[in-house]
Amino acid sequence: MNTWLSKKSRFIIKSAFYATFLFGLFATSKSLCAQVCFTHDTTLATQYHPNCIAVADFNGDGKDDIATANTGANSVSVFLTDDTGSFSSSTVIPVGIRPWILVSSDLNNDEKPDLAVANTQSNYISILLNNGSGNFSYSTVLLPHLSSDLICADFNKDGNIDIAINLPYSNKLFILKGNGSGAFILSDSCIIGASPLGNEMSVADFNNDGYADILVNYGTDTLIEVLLGNHFGTFSSRVSTHIGRLGGIIGQVAVFDINSDKNMDIMTTDVGIRAFLGKGDGTFFAPTTLDTTLGSTHIGIIGKDFNGDEKTDVAVNTQFIRVNHPSPGTTSLSFSYSVSIRLANDTGWFDSTWYNYEVGVMPDALSSGDFNGDGKPDIAVVNSSSSNVTVLLNCTTFPVKENNSSVLIPNIFSPNGDGVNDVFFVQAANISNFNCTLYNRWGQAVYEFSNPTAGWSGKNKQGSAYDAGTYFYYITYVDNKGKTQSQKGFVELVR
Repeated sequence: MNTWLSKKSRFIIKSAFYATFLFGLFATSKSLCAQVCFTHDTTLATQYHPNCIAVADFNGDGKDDIATANTGANSVSVFLTDDTGSFSSSTVIPVGIRPWILVSSDLNNDEKPDLAVANTQSNYISILLNNGSGNFSYSTVLLPHLSSDLICADFNKDGNIDIAINLPYSNKLFILKGNGSGAFILSDSCIIGASPLGNEMSVADFNNDGYADILVNYGTDTLIEVLLGNHFGTFSSRVSTHIGRLGGIIGQVAVFDINSDKNMDIMTTDVGIRAFLGKGDGTFFAPTTLDTTLGSTHIGIIGKDFNGDEKTDVAVNTQFIRVNHPSPGTTSLSFSYSVSIRLANDTGWFDSTWYNYEVGVMPDALSSGDFNGDGKPDIAVVNSSSSNVTVLLNCTTFPVKENNSSVLIPNIFSPNGDGVNDVFFVQAANISNFNCTLYNRWGQAVYEFSNPTAGWSGKNKQGSAYDAGTYFYYITYVDNKGKTQSQKGFVELVR
């Protein structure tokens, strides 16, 4: 769990939105059942030219559903799963002109996933509030300029989801503060660089301080910036990394922990796929190349554990272009389109084999969810030129999991004596040698405990109550394999 996200923001899924142009050939996949396996389940017809996808359980049946932003039809299509894991016919919702980005999050604190849409040719974003059955009410939030991207997170730690909007024509990033009812107020802004294609944003805690940061990819530049968040939901400081590029433009940036060091890393695409390992301060080490034979111009890319080994694998959209010589002196081109997967290994990197699965024409965006309720991550791909979604169901045989160690840490508690959430305690299983130390904002240790279930009541050892505010924890324990682990983050004390 990312501790900077409230429990209500667990539906956030940000998808790729760039087209894919890959020149070259992948090796054919080896025995799929031994490593990873997907079957082509169904193809869902959208309206014209979909280019973004969001996945969440919109109707509360325990299986993920699909929504697409249809740029060419000025609409959103919603596909709900039924009891058998099949998809219903789509519900079409008109939105603004040229919807480009679609994000799912709980925008009104009812624990149901809603939708926010950035419309590139309308000076407003569309807010679609979910009634819990997969039906949505519609409203808009006016903007001073046209927008090209949006992301959702609780930036100011008030328990309400906020929205960050990129307005490329003003070179500004604006924060729309949420009030918890689905309404938003235009508030803080900060200057960012210009990009003729618009700037792509990602959200994560890049410096491990418990607050949501914003990564800005400038596309045609060689610079990636991280705007560092704080308790006020503003971004007054920033750090940058010059990543260079192999050619073309920088495509999508995928954010996940590649090498399991608890620092967020990124993978970028231009004429290949490269990884930048995070330093834990918002900057990144020099790149390591995953593949340069792809010849990519744009790629959609995500990270997910597709084979159940608790390591994050990578999946990309792929277009193959083959040069054919049907007769002497003649040349023709043929095209094929696929999702290609590389599996992570024990070294903190990836195996060399690509596993390829056919999809529709010109795959733009891909995302992952459990569509049939079997607990395995499936893949959904929006194909812009064929105006449909390809659904690939995961048929991999997952390993039988051991009774692994687990540590669940809350990020808020309210010691007001009402018997509800009065104690900050840790839910732990199969661990030993537990210790938790809490610090105030000045770095002074205020409390320490070694019994996870005893926790902290918000008082010192003498029984005096501490003030409401943000406190930081540092936890160490030994897992069931005898390895010492540590976790750090923040907890909000509310009175």
